[in-house]
Amino acid sequence: MKAWIARKRSESGQVLALTAVSMIGLLAMTAFVLDVGMAYRLHRRTQAAADASALAAAQVLPDTSTATSISNSEAAQNLPDGTVTPTYSQTYAANDTVTATAQASTPSVFAKIFGINTFNAKASATALIGSYLGWAGDLAPWTTDVAHLNFGQIVTFKVDQGAQFSAGNFGNVSLPIEENSCILGQGADYRLLIANNEHSCLVQNGDWITTGGSTGNKTGQTAQGLTARGAVQGFDPYSILQSQPDGSYVLTDYKSPNLVVIPVIQSFGNGASSVQVIGFAWFIITAWTNKNVSGMFIDSRAPSAAVCPTPTNPNAGCPIGGFTQYGFKVIQLVK
Repeated sequence: MKAWIARKRSESGQVLALTAVSMIGLLAMTAFVLDVGMAYRLHRRTQAAADASALAAAQVLPDTSTATSISNSEAAQNLPDGTVTPTYSQTYAANDTVTATAQASTPSVFAKIFGINTFNAKASATALIGSYLGWAGDLAPWTTDVAHLNFGQIVTFKVDQGAQFSAGNFGNVSLPIEENSCILGQGADYRLLIANNEHSCLVQNGDWITTGGSTGNKTGQTAQGLTARGAVQGFDPYSILQSQPDGSYVLTDYKSPNLVVIPVIQSFGNGASSVQVIGFAWFIITAWTNKNVSGMFIDSRAPSAAVCPTPTNPNAGCPIGGFTQYGFKVIQLVK
């Protein structure tokens, strides 16, 4: 009996020892999981801060001074316990690329037992400004030349065939119609494009388009198209614009029925002629009559992942290249 009791006491002591060892192991594993979780969250915060700073800074490139100021502001909001450092480089043109490098650290909790006092995290993000070299969405069958592309000013043009645009030229043009296999529009396609009942296929820099190609009197068709589109008379252009630190404005509503895109050409010829596209401009329609359309050209960036249908691919992405003066700025997070 005594031997049996002694054996039981010995086994109980072994169980207690094993339980203690298991508890220590469990606590160590729990501590490891907690510290790894803290390190992972720190890395995610630094990556998010790098992404936000790079994208924000890129909005104003190539102005690196303003970009750095904006990056610092983003860092203060997103990573107050760390640092974000922007650097600038060239992809297509000088200072068109920004890389934001974020760094932060946090003290460990249980890992100190193993000599790990802090966890350090470092992440980077690179954003690039470029320009869409082609466009399709909300293209209006009108065009203007570089000499009369005055951003931020209300302008009025006549829609009569052969009419003058302000002190210079303005013309109606034929655009490729998505609903008709990208064949150039004629006749009623002019009104249907304005009404947004038909849509343009890809038009890109370097393409030749024909002014005066959509024949006939445009007075009634223009007014009918704008009414059918749902455009608002007496529209305030600043209701869909937001001011930026550099004094410029960007659009806040790309789906407004008062917003269209107008192809920009270098110059007009005499009468109906082929002209070459060199860029695109946002045009906010503010008012119209049977004979006139008024509005404001805005130099604003464009949303990413824009679609430009082609004869072979209705979901083709709009082509992007280096930033150009007459192109829509687009911001890409490249890595």
